[in-house]
Amino acid sequence: LLFVPNESSEELHSERKTSIGLSKKLITAALDIRSLNAGHVMQNYENAIAIDINQTLTESFIKKLREDGYSRYPVYKGNKHYVVGILLVKKLIGLDKFNITLNEIQSKLRAPLVISPNKSLTELFVEFRKGNSHIALVTDQIEEVKKHLITSKSEKEVQVSAMDELLLYSSTATIKGIVTLEDVMEAALGGYFPPCTCLLYTSPSPRD
Repeated sequence: LLFVPNESSEELHSERKTSIGLSKKLITAALDIRSLNAGHVMQNYENAIAIDINQTLTESFIKKLREDGYSRYPVYKGNKHYVVGILLVKKLIGLDKFNITLNEIQSKLRAPLVISPNKSLTELFVEFRKGNSHIALVTDQIEEVKKHLITSKSEKEVQVSAMDELLLYSSTATIKGIVTLEDVMEAALGGYFPPCTCLLYTSPSPRD
């Protein structure tokens, strides 16, 4: 015979009440997401740690990235708002040589989405589901920021002179924030989603 411990009606009632409460919160969150946009959930870009494309990939630097446990980092040229792509740490696994710069392995960078703060989360979720990227840069200057991405340029365009680069780095384009698939899921599930480990922030409250 299978022994099934008896549960008091009070315990069953409490569990049922908790389950109903959670269901209501999830339904409310699912409805609320339709009124939310990227600006509501974006993480402040100033708090994100980005990597300079001229960073030398020493063995110790790569080891530290892996130990930190974060999967993605913005990569920039010249200034932090001149983002050229996103580094997926897993792309460095099996790297056959060290002491080279990210600039020498540009093909390993991924292009993020570039969106307006007013883009709805439902639209953004659809974009994320296409699988091209699970991270988006939020800016009011979409076309300007897109021009910076390595993946939008030919090899010839990337190899510009030092003077040209100085002019490019002086771009006034500003990135306001970052939104990830995890941020959208958290908003959709009313906070019932594991903390995002996709980016490293200098602040314990990245949305401040």
